[in-house]
Amino acid sequence: MNAIAQQLSELGEWWQVVGATSVTSFKRMTAYIINVIRIPIFPAGMFLTSYVAWNAAGVETIEGVNVSGFLLAGMIGLICWSSSVWWSGSAIENERYEGTIAGLFLTPPSRVAVVIGHGLGGLLYMVPSFTVIALLGVITGARLNVDSLAAV
Repeated sequence: MNAIAQQLSELGEWWQVVGATSVTSFKRMTAYIINVIRIPIFPAGMFLTSYVAWNAAGVETIEGVNVSGFLLAGMIGLICWSSSVWWSGSAIENERYEGTIAGLFLTPPSRVAVVIGHGLGGLLYMVPSFTVIALLGVITGARLNVDSLAAV
C-alpha cells in the first residue's frame, strides 16, 4: 500500500508542475495587450483570405464538403498544432532565452511536465482563436459532415 501512496503522491506533484507551468505560460503570453489582440486576428485573417480566394476561384465544395467547412476543420487543426506542439517545442528555448534554463535543469520536477504545461498553456491561450474561427464558420455557413464518431 505504501508503494501505491508514493506513486499517487508523485503523480499529484507531476500534475502540480503541469498546472503551475500552464498558468505561468498563459500569464506570460497575456502580459502584453498586443498578444491578446493579435492572437485571434491571425487565424481569422488566414480563414477569410482563404475563403475569399476559394470563392473567387468559383470553388463551392472540396471533396464533398463546402469550402467553409473545409477551412474550419483545417484552421482548428492548425490552431491545435500551433498552440500545443509549437508552444511545447519552444518551451525549453524560452527558458534558455529568459535565463531560467539552469534552474529548470537543476530542480527535481520533470522536464516533461514543464513542456506539457507549456502546451496546455498554449491551448488555453488560443481559446479566443477557436471562438473567432467558430463564429466565422457559422457566419460563412460551414457544414461539417462527420460519418463516424471515431473521426472526431
